[in-house]
Amino acid sequence: MNRDFTIDFYLRQTWQDPRLAFGDMFFGYQNGKIESLTVGVDYLDKLWKPDTFFPNEKKSFFHTATTHNSFLRIDPDGTVFTSQRLTVTATCPMKLQLFPMDSQKCKLEIESYGYTTADIDLFWGKDRKDQGQVVGFENISLPQFRPVGYRVNVTRATTSSDEYFFFIRVYVRLYFEVLLARNLGFYLMNIIIPSMLIVTISWVSFWLNREASPARVGLGVTTVLTMTTLITTTNNAMPKVSYIKGLDVFLNFCFVMVFASLIEYAVVSYMNKKLAQRRERRRKQIEQRIPTEMPMYNQITSNADAKMSYQNMTLINDCASLPGKSSIQQMDMLLGGPGQNPNLSVTEAMMPECDCRTIPLMQNPRLVTDQTFWPAPFMKPKRASRTCRSVTPSKIDKCSRFFFPMLFLTFNYGYTIATIHYHWCQLKDVNCKTAVKVEPFELTSYRFTNLCINKTIATTSSGSYSRLWAQFLFERQFSFYMIQIYVPAILVVFISWVSFWINPESAPSRTVIGTLTILSETHLLMSTNRRLPPVSYIKAVDVYLIFCYLNVVLALVEYATVAYSKKKYEDEEKNKSKNIFELKLQAPDLLRDARIDECTCKQEIFLVAKRSPKCTNCCTHSRVDLIARIVFPISFLTFNFIYWTVLLSLSGWRTYENNMEQKAC
Repeated sequence: MNRDFTIDFYLRQTWQDPRLAFGDMFFGYQNGKIESLTVGVDYLDKLWKPDTFFPNEKKSFFHTATTHNSFLRIDPDGTVFTSQRLTVTATCPMKLQLFPMDSQKCKLEIESYGYTTADIDLFWGKDRKDQGQVVGFENISLPQFRPVGYRVNVTRATTSSDEYFFFIRVYVRLYFEVLLARNLGFYLMNIIIPSMLIVTISWVSFWLNREASPARVGLGVTTVLTMTTLITTTNNAMPKVSYIKGLDVFLNFCFVMVFASLIEYAVVSYMNKKLAQRRERRRKQIEQRIPTEMPMYNQITSNADAKMSYQNMTLINDCASLPGKSSIQQMDMLLGGPGQNPNLSVTEAMMPECDCRTIPLMQNPRLVTDQTFWPAPFMKPKRASRTCRSVTPSKIDKCSRFFFPMLFLTFNYGYTIATIHYHWCQLKDVNCKTAVKVEPFELTSYRFTNLCINKTIATTSSGSYSRLWAQFLFERQFSFYMIQIYVPAILVVFISWVSFWINPESAPSRTVIGTLTILSETHLLMSTNRRLPPVSYIKAVDVYLIFCYLNVVLALVEYATVAYSKKKYEDEEKNKSKNIFELKLQAPDLLRDARIDECTCKQEIFLVAKRSPKCTNCCTHSRVDLIARIVFPISFLTFNFIYWTVLLSLSGWRTYENNMEQKAC
């Protein structure tokens, strides 16, 4: 992108030179009078003419095919009229703070190079009255911009070329200013939407098991590298400016989002490791404090494999609130299991130093002898810190699943007939078709199909002119794009489906397939649009490539759903396995223990068994893969059928229209 604009226009100038007036001269035709004298442009160098130039011009040239595109006309009163076709590339100091939703004002300045206001006066239109009609600005279409309006005006320009001689020169300067609004379509399809999808892919990491380090790290690194490539390629095509553009804010925020997703897993992994080390260290300390001998609370003579059903163990403060047997008898039954002697009682001996912080039952090899169960000792450990109780790796992942999308969505809410006639053929035949003969030829990307010639009248401010035009119809050869774009895109989508047949346990394999297919589709989309002109509308190939891109993204999202569903399923299976268990004394976990308020050491603490609820998870991870194996191919085949049907239909209709135009010729 260069901060300039190129305009192809007809520069028409008129001035009056009394020396060229020829009055009502009689030449013996047209009632003896000449309305105007049209001569070749070669005579222009022999006449006086204004030294017009463009102050903000970078380069310009006159058109010389097939001859010099200019003419000279002299009226009887000495009025000289010239028209020249030229192309000017002028500077346009664009302000890109709002890019790509910006509007630009580009100006073309016209000024006399040596004549000051004391020598010459420049103005728009005839007699300064029709300034709004001096510029023909209708039916203009640009690929990247939409013309909104224009204006013409006159100003004064002061130069300092003669300051050494203590003179200040003032010149008349005309300028033509056009307002252009940038079309967002190209940047939306090639930059904004891919960036949003890459950020969305980075959120898949929050739904994967935190133990799957290769999958989560690979996904995070891949999204960071993809965003880096996208930012680099985008800025290489932009002018080097010192301020921050609107697109820079968006892309850098997307980069921060994917980078924060990777940092989030680093925090989760570090906390998970530290918590595991802390639990292991606490368990070792407790095992070292256990006395070698403890008074036996109960003798159990039944089978040690006696099992009971429980789901959640609840600590009860008020033992008198339970109906039926006394608290001591209920504790005996829980410790002894079913079928035990109800007369067995719990020894009233109590350790002298106890605390209301309860510790779950534990089983230690030193405490089990001949099927004898021991209750957990009451100790006085330190109170768990508030940070350990409120921030866990699982909570960080759960908060990230909500916080990252909400932050990204919030940010997104936050560019003349009287002189000469032209006609085809030797005779003035309107239906002449043999004036242009096309020999057989071959093109690499197109196939010539038709030719249409016609004649029309072009009306400009200088008069009406005869215009001939020839229209050539070409059809694009499809084989190159089929081999280079469509077939690779289809194969990449097929490769993404391989993930549905891989074991859900192999997280690195499925994640690598997903990320590599996304990178391939991103590269294919960007390289294709780099070869095509940047237009504002959506092309047919854009629709196809974007759908393929969504397919591979959804394939990766599907694995995130499978991994999350698998984790939930395994958690429910673990809870089911606790319904029937062998009563064992468990080691105390000081991080999960709860302190009972206002209790005394004489209160009895026992466990209450609850019935486990029914499992409501009807959609397992294996079923998700089975459904994906069917839904993804069917949806892709359906899209291809609709896409190619519509494309062929529109192509056939365009061919029909061209044939009708050919008949009209």
